[in-house]
Amino acid sequence: MAETTKIFQKRNMAYNHGCEDRAEFNSNRRFYRWTSDFGEYFEGLADTEPQAEPNTIADLLDEIENETL
Repeated sequence: MAETTKIFQKRNMAYNHGCEDRAEFNSNRRFYRWTSDFGEYFEGLADTEPQAEPNTIADLLDEIENETL
């Protein structure tokens, strides 16, 4: 009888451990999907903005939007 109880306890522990692993896996999957979507957003944003570099100081100053700087 005692052996049967120990076997059930071990199975129950393994079952609970599996549930915790599943919850952690799902949490990690949601996080990585979110970061992937966020990275794709930034990549798309970088592609839409012009990447022209200023050649002169006058061009650089013209790019500054805040005149008090």
